[in-house]
Amino acid sequence: MIRRQHSKELKFKVALDAIRGDLTIAQIVLIYKVSESLVH
Repeated sequence: MIRRQHSKELKFKVALDAIRGDLTIAQIVLIYKVSESLVH
């Protein structure tokens, strides 16, 4: 399995969406194509 390295900008966008609470974790995972553990 290849680990993807995410940019700081992507992590920042994911974190902002998670903090805002407008989207569920599942929605964030689908939008940004990241693992659920990155969102928590």
